[in-house]
Amino acid sequence: MRAASTVLDDVADSIDAGIVLIDQSLCFESVNHWFCLHLGKTHDEIVDQSLEQLCELSTDARILDACRDAFEFGLPTKLSNRFNASPLPLFLPVTNSEPRVKLQQRISIKPVYIDNSETLCLIFIEDVSSTVAKEAMLKQLAVENSIAREKAEEASHMKSEFLAMMSHEIRTPMNGVLGMLHLLKGTMLNERQKRFTHMAYDSASHLLTIINDVLDFSKIEAGKVELDYTEFDLHVFLGQLAHTLGLRAREKSIELVLDLTGLPTGVVEADAGRLRQVLTNIIGNAIKFTENGEVVIKVRLILGEGDNAFLDCKIKDSGIGIAPSKIERLFESFSQADASTTRKYGGTGLGLTIARQLSELMRGYVSVTSEVDVGSIFSVNIPIKAPQTKQPLTARAMAGRCALIVDDNSTNLAVLAGQLEYWGFSVIAVAHAQAAMVELLAHKPDYFDVAILDMQMPYIDGAELSRQIKAVEGCSHIPLILLSSMGFEDNADYLKNSGFMAVLPKPVSPIDLATALNHALKDRLNESGVPDTSPNVSSLPAPLVKFSEDTRHLIRQRPRSELRVLVVEDNITNQLFIDSLLTSLDYPHDIASNGLEALHALAAQQLVAPYQLILMDCRMPEMDGYTATRAVRSGEFDVQQTQIPIIALTASMMDEDKEACRLAGMNDFLGKPINVAHLTAMLLKWLVVD
Repeated sequence: MRAASTVLDDVADSIDAGIVLIDQSLCFESVNHWFCLHLGKTHDEIVDQSLEQLCELSTDARILDACRDAFEFGLPTKLSNRFNASPLPLFLPVTNSEPRVKLQQRISIKPVYIDNSETLCLIFIEDVSSTVAKEAMLKQLAVENSIAREKAEEASHMKSEFLAMMSHEIRTPMNGVLGMLHLLKGTMLNERQKRFTHMAYDSASHLLTIINDVLDFSKIEAGKVELDYTEFDLHVFLGQLAHTLGLRAREKSIELVLDLTGLPTGVVEADAGRLRQVLTNIIGNAIKFTENGEVVIKVRLILGEGDNAFLDCKIKDSGIGIAPSKIERLFESFSQADASTTRKYGGTGLGLTIARQLSELMRGYVSVTSEVDVGSIFSVNIPIKAPQTKQPLTARAMAGRCALIVDDNSTNLAVLAGQLEYWGFSVIAVAHAQAAMVELLAHKPDYFDVAILDMQMPYIDGAELSRQIKAVEGCSHIPLILLSSMGFEDNADYLKNSGFMAVLPKPVSPIDLATALNHALKDRLNESGVPDTSPNVSSLPAPLVKFSEDTRHLIRQRPRSELRVLVVEDNITNQLFIDSLLTSLDYPHDIASNGLEALHALAAQQLVAPYQLILMDCRMPEMDGYTATRAVRSGEFDVQQTQIPIIALTASMMDEDKEACRLAGMNDFLGKPINVAHLTAMLLKWLVVD
């Protein structure tokens, strides 16, 4: 039988693994070439020798035990190389005097039955040296990666701490500078002092813009920007954004036009804060580089499958334009189209870089086309969750109504006409007062249902035109709506007495326009018996006069004597500023210099004159705002007002800082430097006013 096994021996010798047969006396019956090679002996030197003697060399008795189990119980065994990687003294073949390297082995043992009369034990040996080496290398890499990750996380944490500290240390004194200048502007100054004060305030505001750009860029580069998806009304969002930027356009005497014709109404889902930052940077850039003419904001919604959509914004300006060879540099950090524009227009050159990086973070993009001395068109495309209704904004039923629009800016005239025609109006649009009077006299007195007049027009302005219209026989009943890029705080009574039923600041948002039209045509619509088909605007307020962003005059219309505010702020300059603001807004208030003082004040006043709101600085000595807020929420120091609204006053608005405020129990955030309009809006948001 053994003579007939020559072929099998040849096959065994060709296998790249050890094959050993052991008899019941635990001696070598047969071995293949691989085993001989790695043991360093010949076949004849090994056969009939004792396995026990070989195993004694490696002091590993597992092989002997496994062979005995195979003979006695017929059990197969696999020896793990985890316990002992080299149970047999097998080595890699070497030449000359090279040091011998032990093989890493994986061994399988099983009984083999020969003609039902003889039982042998088969030992199969695999060389797993390379596998073990790879596993060891991977294990080492895992350890090194873990160490590197810990170091990266530590470095990232240190970056976050540094950015938060720098933001606090820079913005806190800037809050004091801007605050004191704001208060100084409200005092009795002569013309020379007013001019110097305004120059200082503008310079400080410009410095703050640069600081914000650098800090924002640092946050993006450090990977510290996280998206915060929330639901918000797209029309309201865009209208507020345009009104805020309209102040910049007004200062440069250029027209800012908002075109939302056909944009669906309803709540969308996106990161409103980052979207506002992107659009503010690009629109602000367009205003900055436009000396004459206009900046047009055109927004459309591109609907996809389900609730997926893309917000497509195009910002077109009539500015200096950009040469094709310089467009690629436009989105690079710290660069503008060329050095001369940097000197002339100033700025860090980071605005567009930040806009593009934030857009890409939101899985969108920013692109631009431009022509020198003609202007530029920036396109912003951002994915959002579409409104459920997906219906365009409409005013009340306007079919068959006729409107006269008078505006010397052709773009604004076209946008207004297009919006009204979209709502079902018949529109006659003219560019100046003389043409308006010609149209009035050419039609019957009851032809026009409403007239929309621009205030700033050559020769005859909107106020004078309104008087001329009222003087035409049969036209005194026409409701008049005034549009203007000017502020109205000091002229509200004058404009109202001129016969206007509503005054809207430019750029005009469709919601404001629809609200004004509903109010102006309310009596005529009721007389016509046409039902209201658009509840989405019927619930909006119908103001006689709409003022600018400064809401101080609105605040003073309501008594504040029953509302008490606790201000917790350690910086004396900021204390003076907030104290003056709250005093001017008629809010009773007290000031604490740190969290510990705030807790004592809360406990002392809760039964006498309890506070309704806390403005809490975050970084203070003795006890910071986070610790103080947690103490309030847990009722420490006998504080009973555990649910009082707490607004964080923070110079650092990074995502980590906002999350820390939320975890501490704060309700909202107010960034430093403190803006008067933002403060008044926050007070109105959280205080219940009778």
